Amino acid sequence: MKLIPTQDSIERETDSKRDKKIFTIYICSSKVLAGHFFSHLDKHNKIHESIGV
Repeated sequence: MKLIPTQDSIERETDSKRDKKIFTIYICSSKVLAGHFFSHLDKHNKIHESIGV
């Protein structure tokens, strides 16, 4: 018995693909944000070290 893809299952598949895409974009942007955040912290710590606080 062959399953004929109904409109519902096709939509569900495109939904999961879209979700995966959104998730990937989200992960990438949060990695970038984390990178910015940590480099900022690093600069901040270096400033404190040079002042001696």
